[in-house]
Amino acid sequence: MNYKAVAEESAYMYQRQAWKPLVRLLDKEESKRENESDSEDTRALIREKMESFLKGFSELVVPAYIEFLDAYSSALPSKSYVKPEAVLELLDQIFNGSDSKLEAS
Repeated sequence: MNYKAVAEESAYMYQRQAWKPLVRLLDKEESKRENESDSEDTRALIREKMESFLKGFSELVVPAYIEFLDAYSSALPSKSYVKPEAVLELLDQIFNGSDSKLEAS
């Protein structure tokens, strides 16, 4: 039981340390106040926040995915997982709306 409590606390601390700065970038109240002024500076600040969030998200998720694959790829069939480069491409499609397959056509 003690091990479970320590594991849960560690998981909570990881989530808080890793995700809190990203979540703070998307704080609705702060963004709402900034958006009320509706100036070009405000729009630039909001775009900057979104870009920072996307960059931070990619920096957290992709390295964790690569680390997982490095540790456990021997247990997975070679065709059963997405390559890290494809994860980056998927993130780009999700957040930027780009579709490199469509653009290449």
